[in-house]
Amino acid sequence: MNATTPATDDHPTLPYSHNCSSSSTLSSSSLESVTIERRGEYAAVLLVYPKGDSQALPGYTSIYLQIMDPRGTSSTKWDCFASYRLTVIKLTEDSKSIHRDSRHIFSTKKKSHGWCDFTPSAVILDAKSGFLVSDDCCVVITADILILNEIVV
Repeated sequence: MNATTPATDDHPTLPYSHNCSSSSTLSSSSLESVTIERRGEYAAVLLVYPKGDSQALPGYTSIYLQIMDPRGTSSTKWDCFASYRLTVIKLTEDSKSIHRDSRHIFSTKKKSHGWCDFTPSAVILDAKSGFLVSDDCCVVITADILILNEIVV
């Protein structure tokens, strides 16, 4: 797995790339990306299931955004309202990248949100599709996250 974490102050981006030649791509286990923090606020993690999670249609990739409270105390109750976009980058033609937008209230009890049927796996893992990084045989997934409101109790 290769990952970098560039971010802007207002809209952090969480890039994630996974080496598709590894055996984990062929399993249904989740892959977690690098965790980033936004100025000491919430930490964000991408959860990627290359062959889909238990709720996905066969042949689909599942991708979720998970927001964690960086205070790390299980006794603190929190929630935050976030707007976000998850994107699988089509390197050969960026305008045809696959993206999904959502707004969600993340909380102590509901930390993850996303899509069990984000995109067909065959589309992004096909070498001719333009989604694979040729040298590394990996897929690049980004998350653009904007925290709109937060409450900590």
